[in-house]
Amino acid sequence: MLAKEEIPIHYGEELKKNLEIARRLVKRSVIIAFARICRLDLLERLFKKVIVSEAVWREITVEEKPDREKILREAFIQIEKAGDRRLVAFLEEFVDKSEAEAIVIALELNPDLLLIDECGARSLAKKLELQVMGTLGLLVLAKYRGLVQKVKSTMTSS
Repeated sequence: MLAKEEIPIHYGEELKKNLEIARRLVKRSVIIAFARICRLDLLERLFKKVIVSEAVWREITVEEKPDREKILREAFIQIEKAGDRRLVAFLEEFVDKSEAEAIVIALELNPDLLLIDECGARSLAKKLELQVMGTLGLLVLAKYRGLVQKVKSTMTSS
């Protein structure tokens, strides 16, 4: 794990503090992106454990998903249920169900990061004062920690 002073300044003080704790909440597109490039191991190496909502789990493990088997084998992915169903329903007016559930679980569990790529959901999460990071930010972090050599070649490998 990086010491606080080893994290680039542009990540900000709050993120420096949050990277010291292992819980992360992940949205489907991040897991699918890492599965497609055959680097789900990076999520585990960066965070030890990640949390997904039930809706995200259903979306990423549906029968016809090409990377389904890779995802089902990963023990570091923990499934959580959103407790406040009324808030989920309200947020579904602005984002899709899996995004709404991810945001509600993030509000309930207060994880260090909400890993999400979708622009509208990221914007909403930030307005709710959640710390967010997307796939590209995770790859940059993996490079900084020495887990990958180059971000671009990692993104295009499979």
